[in-house]
Amino acid sequence: MHACLFSSENGAWSALTSALIDYIYQLPPDYSTTSCITIDNVPAALMGNELYFIGDFGNEILRCDLVGENLAVVDPLDVETCYDGVVVMPEENGRLGFAFVKANSLHLWLMETGPEPDGYGRWEKRRVIDLETLFPILNLSPYLSGFVDAINCIVVTTGDALYTIELKIILTRKVCKTEKPYSYCWLYTSFYIPACASGILAAPAANGD
Repeated sequence: MHACLFSSENGAWSALTSALIDYIYQLPPDYSTTSCITIDNVPAALMGNELYFIGDFGNEILRCDLVGENLAVVDPLDVETCYDGVVVMPEENGRLGFAFVKANSLHLWLMETGPEPDGYGRWEKRRVIDLETLFPILNLSPYLSGFVDAINCIVVTTGDALYTIELKIILTRKVCKTEKPYSYCWLYTSFYIPACASGILAAPAANGD
C-alpha cells in the first residue's frame, strides 16, 4: 500500500510512503480475486497527527502519520462485521472507536491502550444499539454511512431516509429522504479555503455584510 500527502500551505506533494500488507483475506464470493486491500469511501478519523482509514469490507485499518509521513496497519476487530457499513472514529477520551451495523444493530467498540510500541492493545466492546427502536426499517438493512466526530454522531441510511444518531444521548434525527440507501455521507461542520488563507482571495463576507 502506497500513499503521499498534499500540503495546502506550499501546494506540493510529499514523498511516497509505503506499508507492507502481509496478510490475505477472503472477499465475498462474487469477487474474482482473493487478495487485495482497498480504502472504503467513508470519512477518515483524525486523531492528533494521525489519520485512520477503514479498508474495504472492514477487514483492516490503515494509520497515516501526517508528521512522520508513514503508513501502518492497525489490527482490525476480530469479529465478523458483515457488509452493512463500517467506520473508525475518534472518541472523546482519545481512543480509537470502531463501529459497524449487523442484523439491524449498531455495534460500538473501543481500542484499549496497550503495551505495544505503537500504543495499541485489544478491542473492547462498548455497547450494542438496536436500530429498530430508533427509526422504521424497511426491507433493506440499515447502512452505516459515516460519522461527525465534533458531536460524536453516527450517520445511518435506510431504504428511504438518512438519519443521524448522537451517541452520547442516543438522539435520532431524520435529515432527509434518499433514493440511495447505501451512499456514503460527509457532514461538514467547517470549511478551509487555502487561497483565502494565503491571501490570494478575499475571505467570504459574513452573513448580513
